[in-house]
Amino acid sequence: MMQPKAVQQQEVAEVTMKEVSVESSPPVKKKQPRRKLLIHCDGACEPFNPGGAAAWGFVVIDTSTGEILHQASGVVVVGNGATNNLAEFAAVVAALRWLLQEGAQNMSIKIKTDSQLVVKILHKEWSANSGTGYYSAYKEAESLLREVRQRKNGVEILWIPREENTLADKLSKIAAFQAYPWHTDRKRLRFFALKRATDCFICSKPLEVGEEVVGIPLRGGVWKIFCKQHLNENTEEVSNNTCEGVQAEELSTVC
Repeated sequence: MMQPKAVQQQEVAEVTMKEVSVESSPPVKKKQPRRKLLIHCDGACEPFNPGGAAAWGFVVIDTSTGEILHQASGVVVVGNGATNNLAEFAAVVAALRWLLQEGAQNMSIKIKTDSQLVVKILHKEWSANSGTGYYSAYKEAESLLREVRQRKNGVEILWIPREENTLADKLSKIAAFQAYPWHTDRKRLRFFALKRATDCFICSKPLEVGEEVVGIPLRGGVWKIFCKQHLNENTEEVSNNTCEGVQAEELSTVC
């Protein structure tokens, strides 16, 4: 006995729906965007290069929010062997170590430095001389960079002008000026009141007449003057090196 036409159409519709449900593909998962980090690196050898305190600093920024996630600084060596180039490579090394310690994976990372030497050598545009003091730091940076990339991170090493690297620059300089007096002749530090306004060598803060500052005399009448706050808690140990006879207007050059 033949079924009514309406029943036949219902059965056909049910079969069609079953076929569609069987053959349909699972929903496509949207690919999560890579987290983007920007790292500013800088190195300094202060109060003079070479032979001062070779120090580094770096700042990690989440580019989606502008938030500073981490910042750090440290000293490589004071005195013999200390150079700007060593400090610059050490800053990149420290940043790459931090990425590995934090388990960075599948990220887009830009490392910016104002050292053309670092950028050119890591890009294989220049060759590193094995006889240089920075060579071991360069080799470590190269090895760490390879390891970070093996964790599916995209890493770019970029050059920027010094004026765009102020925070990392400040971190490295503070570390150098804090370390130098405690590893060398502390009598080099001079504490006195300014008789002429100038800017802090480290943070560029305007220093007013009469303000208590710290100065380090270099060769040729050159001085580097900075805020007392940039010295660490041991400042009191050397604060008796007061230089009442030094007047700011008598300084031939203030760096």
